[in-house]
Amino acid sequence: MVTPSEILVVDDEASSLAGLLSLLRNLGYRSTGAADVEGASALLDAFPFDVLITDVHLHGESSLKLIRRAREVQPAITVIATTNFPDAAVQEEAAKLDAIFMRKPLDVRELREILAEKVTGGRRQRRWNRKHVAGGFGAQFAGAAAKIVDVSYGGFRLEMSSPPDPSKSSSINMDLLPFGFTVNAELVWVSRHEPTGSWNCGAALSELDPNIERAWRTVVDALPESFR
Repeated sequence: MVTPSEILVVDDEASSLAGLLSLLRNLGYRSTGAADVEGASALLDAFPFDVLITDVHLHGESSLKLIRRAREVQPAITVIATTNFPDAAVQEEAAKLDAIFMRKPLDVRELREILAEKVTGGRRQRRWNRKHVAGGFGAQFAGAAAKIVDVSYGGFRLEMSSPPDPSKSSSINMDLLPFGFTVNAELVWVSRHEPTGSWNCGAALSELDPNIERAWRTVVDALPESFR
């Protein structure tokens, strides 16, 4: 099972980036932010997205380069180009790349309609209730330290200080030493709510030995109900 990371937002103005990420989160979508072409291109190379929302000018550079890159690596992605200052030439080139052009401040109703049509993974119903882990469980992902912050029967969410590199590994190992067993999972989505915040990763448990599965569910059941 592969769940899209859904929406990539690119804006070199920190307040605009944070505001749009917050709006998308409130609408129920997972979203990841980047502040420049280089960072956004790396994310496009590493993770699947349904929608790219990018300002047309990034640190004085046209985002057309980024849009072209998005079309190369993810041809089906929906691209929304945004700007405070319309430029007919840039708008024409963006249209040739099948980008939707929107004037800032964005029309929330229009944006909501576009996302409802284009984002395949928005507002997913959870199969299992999620529980918060006070203090977090330690984990290892591709050799980097991570912290498990939410768990359910089917998987968990973890936080990392830097983005994971799925090209090295998509497997996550969680050694529950206090409970005497280990569980393995596969990365299925990545997001970042704030441009300078931690990275959030969702993982689905790999097929478990029945005894390990029962032990895992016992751990989940023992945690208090989440207030989230």
